[in-house]
Amino acid sequence: MLQINKRIGTLVPLSALFSNDAKRGTFAAGVVFLDWLAKSKQTAWQLLPLHETQLQKGSKTIHVPSPYKGYGIGLDPKYLSSDDQDPTDNDINKFIRNNKYWIYNYSLFCALRDYFGTDNWSSWPEEIRFREKKALKYWKEKLATEIDDHLGLQARLHFAYRNLRKNAKENNILLIGDFPFYLGMNGPLVWEYQGLFDIEKNGSLRRVSGVLKGVKSHFGRQIWGHPLYKWQRQNLVLRIYKLFELRIRYLAGIYDYIRFDHTKGLFSYGVIDMLDHKLGK
Repeated sequence: MLQINKRIGTLVPLSALFSNDAKRGTFAAGVVFLDWLAKSKQTAWQLLPLHETQLQKGSKTIHVPSPYKGYGIGLDPKYLSSDDQDPTDNDINKFIRNNKYWIYNYSLFCALRDYFGTDNWSSWPEEIRFREKKALKYWKEKLATEIDDHLGLQARLHFAYRNLRKNAKENNILLIGDFPFYLGMNGPLVWEYQGLFDIEKNGSLRRVSGVLKGVKSHFGRQIWGHPLYKWQRQNLVLRIYKLFELRIRYLAGIYDYIRFDHTKGLFSYGVIDMLDHKLGK
């Protein structure tokens, strides 16, 4: 008979933590929290997604409160603090080699976001918005220094997080992360794989994720606002699963266990027509 050891833990986002020894929402604050978990005989910490959650509204960048509407990969720079040690050049180069399957596109996206002042990639010049080969080559060369900066920043972030995870292992504490089913529109993965999503040619979203009003919708209709996957296109289904595989591969490298958020969406999902919404239907 299979025996499963019961574990007791706490779910709390890293961004909510702070102490007298560390600033709010940093990996250093996470280490202090791990010490509390160990002292209270807990052996699991469930985190919310740690990726960046920026969107552009007008001319100002705002942080979206929900971590389930973000970049979907990478770590948010806000978690880094002066208490974190910098990795060596060898550590940085090793990290970049091991993460080349996502890190280069991510860093290019961030460099472009900084240059244009918005992560709303659908507002960028058409040639780079649609990732034309000549445009990609041009911007990679033009923003080479900025791209290298973002590569190094992600390396430092992951190095600091690795120290936090090492501390968790030493205290026999499992780190449980979340896999958001949907991706925020303004992020590097949707920009890179935009052909897999239901996005209008002008970059707008006619149909978005959400919950329709009905007997089972306890809080009424909810408009989540994510772009929908093109599940109806049979020739794209395998590629959509490959995108899921890429994200799972990344998360498996930073967590001990992964919780799949809204897995029901693989079988059925709500669709909110934004035109009907604007008309008040």
